[in-house]
Amino acid sequence: MGTQIVKIGGMTCGGCAGGVEKALGAVPGVEAVKADHVAGQAIVSGADLADRQAELRAAVENAGFDWLE
Repeated sequence: MGTQIVKIGGMTCGGCAGGVEKALGAVPGVEAVKADHVAGQAIVSGADLADRQAELRAAVENAGFDWLE
């Protein structure tokens, strides 16, 4: 299992962080997500995260937030 920090734009409240957690948590292989709207990031843990970058990015963007490189 690996861990990745994802920078996310557009989160302004705890509800936004919850939405990001739900979206990223639905990606296959993701085992845990902790989003922080103040820090503008999410910590994602799971298997094969390096192979799932497109899916993670799509999940964030489909939830209405910006995936920041």
